[in-house]
Amino acid sequence: MNYIIIILILITLHLSYTDNKKSIIDIERIKYLTKKISIHRPVSNIKQFICNYIRKEIPLLTIKEQAFTKYINNKKSNLSNIIAYNSNTHSNKKIIILCAHIDSAISISLIIEIVRKLLLIDKYYPICIVLFDSKEAIGDKFTNDNALLGSTYFVDNLKNKNYLVFIINLTGGSIRKNPIKLFASNKKSCKIFNSFYIINRLLYNNDRVFVNSISYRQIKDDHIPFMKKNIDYIHLIPDNFPDQHHKLIDNIDWKYVNIFTYVIFNYLLNI
Repeated sequence: MNYIIIILILITLHLSYTDNKKSIIDIERIKYLTKKISIHRPVSNIKQFICNYIRKEIPLLTIKEQAFTKYINNKKSNLSNIIAYNSNTHSNKKIIILCAHIDSAISISLIIEIVRKLLLIDKYYPICIVLFDSKEAIGDKFTNDNALLGSTYFVDNLKNKNYLVFIINLTGGSIRKNPIKLFASNKKSCKIFNSFYIINRLLYNNDRVFVNSISYRQIKDDHIPFMKKNIDYIHLIPDNFPDQHHKLIDNIDWKYVNIFTYVIFNYLLNI
């Protein structure tokens, strides 16, 4: 299918949903949730708050805690991933998995808002949220044995490969400095990424969060276990990390977050 046809389809779909309040991303919800997650420390409190929020706001999802242990330098760490999935689906389509690590407040918040909106429109949508524990290294050095523990455990326990995975991280930087590019190591996702670029250009022509460019940077992130197991994924992280990385939420560019969220939502809504 050529790009002209794709553009016409996207325009038609966009116009058909313009007046549907269900399809409008609520940036205020994302702001609220980001703030709440940011102040809920330690990690166990973050998990409890997120699970309670999902139960209240997205009752169609079934939540489970995927607990596991890991020994690092002879010290036992009790860890767990949070998985929230729609069990009310009979679709033969690939299950869409939206992932973030548990400390990524903005990514978690926009993922929850995307899923909430999708299920308001289609309660049978094959969607799953996965929040990984322990993305950062335990100890002084990032190694294969002490980092990416949550994503590695999740991937090792998947029963099949009928998934399309989106790994989301470090959103909310500068549109000019921190756009999202296609990673050379993830060329299998080129068609999907091109759709993001087209949707972004159609809806926000002067503000490009998704750019038509390739990054050759190697980033250590939660995509690595999926890549090793040859599971279809797309890695959505700026290759140039934002200035507010691991800083206060006051530095977030909410226009960036809104564009990012709306592009991903529109893509998922129309696939």
